[in-house]
Amino acid sequence: MMFKLLLQIFLATHVRDNTVKIPVPVLRPQQPVAARAEQPETLASITAKIAESPDDPALHAMKCRLLFAAGMEREAIEYAEVAMEKFIAADDRTAAIRMGTFRTDKHQVVVVYNMTFLERAKMGMTFPYSFHVWNYDDPPKKLKRIDWEINYRNNRPITAAVGEMVPNGHVNYGVLPVDSNYATVKAWVLRTLEKQTITAAMIRDENGEGRVEVYVDDLLAVAEDMEANLLPKKKTEEPAGEAAAAEAGW
Repeated sequence: MMFKLLLQIFLATHVRDNTVKIPVPVLRPQQPVAARAEQPETLASITAKIAESPDDPALHAMKCRLLFAAGMEREAIEYAEVAMEKFIAADDRTAAIRMGTFRTDKHQVVVVYNMTFLERAKMGMTFPYSFHVWNYDDPPKKLKRIDWEINYRNNRPITAAVGEMVPNGHVNYGVLPVDSNYATVKAWVLRTLEKQTITAAMIRDENGEGRVEVYVDDLLAVAEDMEANLLPKKKTEEPAGEAAAAEAGW
């Protein structure tokens, strides 16, 4: 009897014209959700953070990238020296800072500040910063890496050049003063990308022995007497003409 009574109550309250009434939940508008993503850093905000944590190398690296993105590429490269000192002090072995990208009609170039043990110690052949050259293919293809090179001896810069390490050697795109700034180096790199005609010249090293280096036409002022230096000097008198060239292996 009790079950029958409950069934009658259910049918009376939920079924009308053979239709079951299903309660509909009340929907309330959602409350606004606070944005979880952090606001992008600015030069002002990162400078304030550096003032609070002056020894944090990551903050200094971020300042480099922000300077670069703001169009102050030379200032970014100069400040990267400060950032590297912070990495050294923190015993952080991060090998490079990706500064940013600039673009030309044919290339997109990623600038990277290098911080390997050579750059940190200013020892031997160093590559303070590099230009990683990509095309606009989909996906982009990396074409080359051009370096700003400084050769140190006893922690003093001796020579500097714009060059490229290749599988079987080295391409020299031009010798520049060791104190050349980023604007000068970048201009040299851009001109290098525009003109890729190369020529080979044999020069003598400090021991008087010959070695081959490759230069880009019109980018390096080769000495007027270069032709006289095509063959290494011998202490004994050399045969002239083709016989000399054959003996030298040319």
